[in-house]
Amino acid sequence: MKQIVLASCLFFPLAVMAQDSVFKSPKTLCTALESEGIRTEGWKPSKANPSEWACMSPLVSFGTGKAGGMEGNIAYYIRAKSFDRANEIRIKININNPDQRELAFMKLQGATNRFFQSVSQPVPTGLSTALSLKKAQIITTAFGQAELEFQPGRIDS
Repeated sequence: MKQIVLASCLFFPLAVMAQDSVFKSPKTLCTALESEGIRTEGWKPSKANPSEWACMSPLVSFGTGKAGGMEGNIAYYIRAKSFDRANEIRIKININNPDQRELAFMKLQGATNRFFQSVSQPVPTGLSTALSLKKAQIITTAFGQAELEFQPGRIDS
């Protein structure tokens, strides 16, 4: 059996938001991580739920896998209930090789920094701290909620 760890940076809007919110223009948000090598398939109706909109990247591999195992990977997802406003933004890493944990968090930190740069906002201080400490945390910000979450998982091999 091989253990994996999933770590995600999640961003959710507050109930009442200004027009210049981080969540406006989801079509543009879909391209925010292209400079990090993370490209989505574009903003379109969700295949899983046709009443929603989404853009997703394929898993982008990094590092090396353990003998016979998968490499780590990173992905980017945006979901919405309407065409013109995102409801959830997620940058996710899968750490399939524990020896690659530092590299995985460097990738997550880099993608998170690039995301906030693309929306002309600073990375929330609490989120930067949580990422550097690799510690799960929920942070309330001016734009909504930012969260670093961990989900231990298991893959049978």
